[in-house]
Amino acid sequence: MIHPEETGHDNKRAEKAQNTLNNLPRKEWY
Repeated sequence: MIHPEETGHDNKRAEKAQNTLNNLPRKEWY
């Protein structure tokens, strides 16, 4: 089971990682 406090940290980390991916230029995806 995932502890609620750890889930909060994971969500923030995942959100930050997703934002980093979204900020990459499109051409870097290919």
